[in-house]
Amino acid sequence: MQKKLFILFLLTGGFSLIDACCGGDDSPYFDFDSLTLSNAVGSSPGLGTTIVEIAVSPAGLRFFADGSAPLQFKPTERLYGQNCPDPGHEGLKNRVVDVEITANENFNDTLPAGSSLKSLFLWNYLGNVFNKFPLSPIEFEAAGIFPLILQTQVKPKTLGIPYLFNITLTQEDGKKTTATTLPITFE
Repeated sequence: MQKKLFILFLLTGGFSLIDACCGGDDSPYFDFDSLTLSNAVGSSPGLGTTIVEIAVSPAGLRFFADGSAPLQFKPTERLYGQNCPDPGHEGLKNRVVDVEITANENFNDTLPAGSSLKSLFLWNYLGNVFNKFPLSPIEFEAAGIFPLILQTQVKPKTLGIPYLFNITLTQEDGKKTTATTLPITFE
């Protein structure tokens, strides 16, 4: 009897060590509760065109599992090696499928405060090419390290006053997250 218990203990310990060294990832996905915005105003070299760029990054990150792993008893801690994935390495659980851009001031005669300015902006994520909307679904790989860049060269009708842009990201599950830029003044 003691021999059977000893073998059972060795098997349990061995499987625990195998799982500790090669176990699955506890939290491969992430979600966010807020956005971090940073904006820059510059000019295109040689063209004299004003360019406004707004970088949009997820903030308030929460990491979680996909819910498919059964509850397991772990008598040993996981032994992490050099190549273990970071939390959230699988990307955003619910991709971003839409971006809405509005301003607090009238942009021009046809775009009053609060109306969509999406048609005036281009977007870029993980590339060198800026695209027109609609937005391709974005997963924010690597837990939001790479921001979504929004860019426009269109100036409002009234120059010299500060504009606040509201950026709203909509995810596949319908969740909307909004943030407001710092004041941007067009000259």
